[in-house]
Amino acid sequence: MATIDRVVDTPTVARLRAERSLRRPRGYGIWLTDQDLEALNDVELAPSTVLAFACIKSAAIAAGGDDWVALRSRVMKAMGRDYRWWFAQTQLLVRAGFLDVDRHRGRLPRYRLRKISSGD
Repeated sequence: MATIDRVVDTPTVARLRAERSLRRPRGYGIWLTDQDLEALNDVELAPSTVLAFACIKSAAIAAGGDDWVALRSRVMKAMGRDYRWWFAQTQLLVRAGFLDVDRHRGRLPRYRLRKISSGD
């Protein structure tokens, strides 16, 4: 699994980094591999959908497992998008085969990444 070390410094990432630094010194990043980007490009997803996938994948990596993960509402709000935006983007990712979603009334949605197969 190849990783890419590119610095992405948007106002949202800078704000999240500043909020985290107040609590405890810890890095914040978004992780996508070349394989992820190629697979997402192959199905021609919009950049906003790719960004939603990156947030969910980063949360899954930070959680350290292949199990279900929920994004904190603070992270979702920091993106400047509401529930409808997240719902639409995650539905596109489900249809494209990148994600499973578990929704229950009164709780945050939980996400599980599907394995991305290489196009070789």
